[in-house]
Amino acid sequence: MDEILSKKIDILKALGITIVVAGHLGIWNNFLFPPYSFHVVLFFFISGMLFKNFHIDNIKNYIKRRIKSLIIPYYLYFLLYFVITYIYYKISGDFLGLELNIKNIFLTPFINGHQLDFLNPAWFVPQLFITLFVFIFLQKSLKDRSYFTKNILYFILCIGALFLAKYNNAELNPYLLILIRTMFTLFFVHLGNIYINKIRFKKNIFTPKILVFIMMIQIIIFLYAKYNEIDLGYELVWGYFNGEILLPVITSLSGIWLCMFAVNLFYNRLKNIKPILHIGKNTYHIMANHLFSFFILTQILNKIFNIPIETSGVKIYEYCNIEHTCILYIVFGILFSLFFGAIFKKLKNVSLYFISREP
Repeated sequence: MDEILSKKIDILKALGITIVVAGHLGIWNNFLFPPYSFHVVLFFFISGMLFKNFHIDNIKNYIKRRIKSLIIPYYLYFLLYFVITYIYYKISGDFLGLELNIKNIFLTPFINGHQLDFLNPAWFVPQLFITLFVFIFLQKSLKDRSYFTKNILYFILCIGALFLAKYNNAELNPYLLILIRTMFTLFFVHLGNIYINKIRFKKNIFTPKILVFIMMIQIIIFLYAKYNEIDLGYELVWGYFNGEILLPVITSLSGIWLCMFAVNLFYNRLKNIKPILHIGKNTYHIMANHLFSFFILTQILNKIFNIPIETSGVKIYEYCNIEHTCILYIVFGILFSLFFGAIFKKLKNVSLYFISREP
């Protein structure tokens, strides 16, 4: 991968994770581009950008690499947050998670990833693994097919997922939920791969004219949603798309496009800012740690400054005067996550060393 593309992807990931962090604070949800209308699929799109087509000739090696980069760190984080959750339980009497059993250790992470409250945002990781696992086999089977055929297939899968979500109660059927999320996200992995291989060098799609078009479409959608009391945000983790078929696809595409437009527009100003690139390279750790970071900051603000806690009824979503402290939460959430992630990396490296040792 060339240096310019690598830096653009890091900046895009940094922007995306900042939007994720803000989304969990409940801010920006009334904006023209609400975080929950695109922020998760942005990372599936980025995964498609990073997918190399030569991987389909060595699927076994690719899956091993994804297990090493996604699943092993996930379970190490699971172990870490179980210890933290258990310590908090001993102190407060509240166990912030589900009962520890075989199902919640090995199956729940792939169903919804909500077995430990502090680790909730990392539900994305097992789903990404599933989606990439299916994607590489589809790419292998479609290797000799035209891009037109592939585009149609992935789009049908995406729309099919939205129909399934509308006419079935996915929350009551965990396997259907996995299927819906996988079908929906495959489309965006494919689009990311298409952009890198077919569009990037052939056509500039980030022009002022296209920006005006995207903004007009989004304004129409926004007003339509307001008039009909439709939430443009959707909850991919639960397969809940507000009963809509096309809106989630359109808002996902417009949100992804706007993020990429911003990266291309400000690239020259951002390309050498190391903290931004560092954030982009460590989105996994920010995704996994920012709820715990919020929790820590809430306790600090409440104890030191006696700022009243605003609660959503869920302890990990208790914030201190979020309207005035949201920037502090975002900054602390990212910085503390990076610090916590640096400690985790050492644990991960030690663990991988012992795992990879020959018997």
